[in-house]
Amino acid sequence: METPQSDSQNGLDTCNQEVEILRDQVEALKRQLIDAQRLTALGELVGTTTHEFNNILMTIMNYTQMAMRHDDEEMRQKSFDRILDASQRAAKITNSVLGMARNRSDTKEPTDLSRIIDDALVLLEREMNKYRISLDVQM
Repeated sequence: METPQSDSQNGLDTCNQEVEILRDQVEALKRQLIDAQRLTALGELVGTTTHEFNNILMTIMNYTQMAMRHDDEEMRQKSFDRILDASQRAAKITNSVLGMARNRSDTKEPTDLSRIIDDALVLLEREMNKYRISLDVQM
């Protein structure tokens, strides 16, 4: 025989179960949102990096063609210097992206913020130069 007290307890138990289910669903949605945000950030990083690499490749191609066309040793040396500069920039970008990729994990641990800032600045360098933005970073 059901009593008002047992009816109330059953109703409360049902509500608690529903709240638990909803809480689990909210947590799952939060994880999905975090994953979507990570993918968005990764997409932006890939876009920026691809754009930067394309610029570097165009620089290398143009200066290579210039060096091949000119017999003037000074002009050829200038072209080779530009090619070397562009290659070194590509290496810096690659190392920055690899450094960021290595530091991606769900576990919380001490992080070298100066390295992260350096890596981000390498990727933003050309854009900042374009708008004549300079930073004086002291770490």
